[in-house]
Amino acid sequence: MTLKMQFNDLVQKMDDLMLMDVGEDEFIECILSSMSIKKKFDEKKEELQGLKKTLVKKKKEVGGLKSKLKIQRYSV
Repeated sequence: MTLKMQFNDLVQKMDDLMLMDVGEDEFIECILSSMSIKKKFDEKKEELQGLKKTLVKKKKEVGGLKSKLKIQRYSV
């Protein structure tokens, strides 16, 4: 289920709760559920940023190794 689908589902549940005038506990449960979805999203976003930084470092390492290889070829 995509984040957009989960959000739409949450909105629908909130609308249902308000229309049915159900207890406050269920409404709070929906809010807490949406907060955990956001927390997971934020964690994945941070993880992605870390992976991007690692990728940049590895690209620099590869570029440096390619330069060394070219230098060694020409010096032979």
